[in-house]
Amino acid sequence: MSSGALRVPGAAWSGPARLGPLRLTATNASVRFRVRFLRLFTIRGCFGNVEGELTFDQSRLADTSLEARVPVSSLHTGNRLRDAHLRTRAWFDERHHSHIALRAVHVESDGAGLRVDAAVTIKGRESPVVMHCSARSAGGVPVELVGRFTIPRSPYGVGPPPYGIAPWDPRAYLVDDGVHVELRVRLDQ
Repeated sequence: MSSGALRVPGAAWSGPARLGPLRLTATNASVRFRVRFLRLFTIRGCFGNVEGELTFDQSRLADTSLEARVPVSSLHTGNRLRDAHLRTRAWFDERHHSHIALRAVHVESDGAGLRVDAAVTIKGRESPVVMHCSARSAGGVPVELVGRFTIPRSPYGVGPPPYGIAPWDPRAYLVDDGVHVELRVRLDQ
């Protein structure tokens, strides 16, 4: 793996020049999420296991590939009863859909890092998301890639529907439709 800084014209990105193929595992990758509940509280959680592969080349961004999968069984929010409920049919339906998947479709410089157009599959439904990536460095050497995106629950049929409910109906405020997700990949392990 090269530790040279990536130089994309007009971009603030400074990450690895070339990477991979890097196998993603629970030891070098993590997926965290947060979502607002009742518009008062933030529920935070993670998936304890990540599987996949990342390949990156600064000279050929179009050839970048990212495939990541997380088992629904590894979902953890710090509340055992809530975790069991999130695995049910109304939410992630672990019995019929054991994994959530993310696949990069297109990668380009966005002026502050990289923009990754990706496809996310939840409960057998695929929908596009845009992930913005940056690199974290230590001593001038990139040690971690961080990708962030917000994903709506409604296209996947995850949880109570926020759509079609009148604003005065309390069900409209249970769980926000947008879930904020962060994918981190360690490069120094």
